[in-house]
Amino acid sequence: YDPPEQLGADRWLSLVGMLSDFTADACRDAPGGLMLATFGTATTIDTATPDAVAPDTIAMPASNRTATRDVQPAGAARRPAAWAFRGGLILPGPAMMHSALARGTALLPDADGEVADYPTRTLDAIASGIAAAQAGALVRQWAVGLKRHGQPPRVYVTGGGWPALADEVKRQLAHAQAQAGVAQRPARWLPAPVLDGLAAMARSGVGAAASAGVAQ
Repeated sequence: YDPPEQLGADRWLSLVGMLSDFTADACRDAPGGLMLATFGTATTIDTATPDAVAPDTIAMPASNRTATRDVQPAGAARRPAAWAFRGGLILPGPAMMHSALARGTALLPDADGEVADYPTRTLDAIASGIAAAQAGALVRQWAVGLKRHGQPPRVYVTGGGWPALADEVKRQLAHAQAQAGVAQRPARWLPAPVLDGLAAMARSGVGAAASAGVAQ
């Protein structure tokens, strides 16, 4: 990340939490990497991929990459020793998009609507536009990962805005997977990846080193 200290602690810890969940999952590998979409005040969509660095390497400022150890339980299936943060998107979250429309226009209300293919009510048109924008950003990064690595990334989602977006994201992601001719793999929900990340770092004893690495 450039500069590394601008990668927020919440984004870093969420990625560590995602990797911890992946390590504990039954899946054996993720050659296309892992994506985490956080739908909060801001929406962030970040990607981590397997990296060939040594397991004790936390930060690599010279190559503009930040890696984290893979915390593996005894007897676990072989997985990458390290992961690299590749970057990601930051955009207004769904609630911020909604309130910005209400503040910046004279006639658009700040109220909830229903997502529809062809909305015929203003509230539904707003809800549908916001859901389409959020889902489109996620699918865009998924497609970037597929093109870059030749394999689709696994998708994780979290954040308070997810429930209102879930149906649209699931639909667009499934459509993208079908169009690409890859296996259908729905997004995996993580209720508290920041806390999961803190717990994983405490268990592995790398908390201080990781924090120092991000701050370089």
